[in-house]
Amino acid sequence: SIGIQNIMAEMVLLYPNPSDGLFSVPLTGSFVVNIFNLTGKLVRTEKFVDAYDAKLDIRDLPNGQYILEVNKQSRIHFVRVIVNR
Repeated sequence: SIGIQNIMAEMVLLYPNPSDGLFSVPLTGSFVVNIFNLTGKLVRTEKFVDAYDAKLDIRDLPNGQYILEVNKQSRIHFVRVIVNR
């Protein structure tokens, strides 16, 4: 069975949120972030290799909410972020 601690360890939290579009991603290793707008359109894919406390920079995207699909080692996590400048 999966304990509460294991579930919490699997969560991906980006910060700060909301932000101006520059988010810290507290993950290490290699992973992919797919960025979707709220209509479900893929607006960008960012690939990180051998990352340590990576930075996701989407400051060029319009203000609004986005859904990030974080894929690391075949595990997928979804995070909603707000870009507000």
